[in-house]
Amino acid sequence: MWFLAFTLWSCAVSPPPAERAGSPGGVAPVAQAAPVTSEAAPAATSGDPRAALAARPLALTRHGACRMDCRQIDRGEVDGVLRSGVWAPERTRSDGPCPSHAFEGRGTDGHRLRVVFAACPDETRVVTAIDLDRDWPCACD
Repeated sequence: MWFLAFTLWSCAVSPPPAERAGSPGGVAPVAQAAPVTSEAAPAATSGDPRAALAARPLALTRHGACRMDCRQIDRGEVDGVLRSGVWAPERTRSDGPCPSHAFEGRGTDGHRLRVVFAACPDETRVVTAIDLDRDWPCACD
């Protein structure tokens, strides 16, 4: 129920798709994300959790490590998405023990990635990693 309310609220406060340059259907284009090989991080926006996530040690959950393995996403690509990817605030969740935040960017070979990070008190956890360009077979719990 909260997700529906948040989605409706975020749609109400977002500018119409015509006002978002290059965003067909109101979805921010991943193509504008900096490649993970870039050292420059995008400017933080209001509420952007990037600095807090990057300040904590990065840990892989069992599920996150399994998804990275079967989707052939390496640790460097995950680090790069956190460092220079685009934060997707509409995918933020706070229903678990640690709030989670999704970032989208590009892997070293150009494939589009989404990585979900959990902001826990002592560490930043990789919850999952998704290759948005290819559906990989995975047998993770």
